[in-house]
Amino acid sequence: MDVLVKIPGDEMYPLAEVAKIKKRKFEEILDEVVGDWVETEAVSMYTQGKITLWKAAEIMGVSLREMIEILENKGVEIQVGRIKNEYLIQ
Repeated sequence: MDVLVKIPGDEMYPLAEVAKIKKRKFEEILDEVVGDWVETEAVSMYTQGKITLWKAAEIMGVSLREMIEILENKGVEIQVGRIKNEYLIQ
């Protein structure tokens, strides 16, 4: 699915400059930035007990095994058991 996003010029400039210097397409840099943000948020919500390991993997668009590897690479302890009910995201 493609989505049209409006980015203010002052926020777009740094990304455009990085793309130009690295000789990469702007879209590639933006994908990388968004992907890094999604990973950071998914890992954070998982470590806070707001989402399950399965949900983190779904958000990241990876398999459960890949999600476990991502968490292990970040030094995150895999949680066993229930998550906090007040944060349960289905």
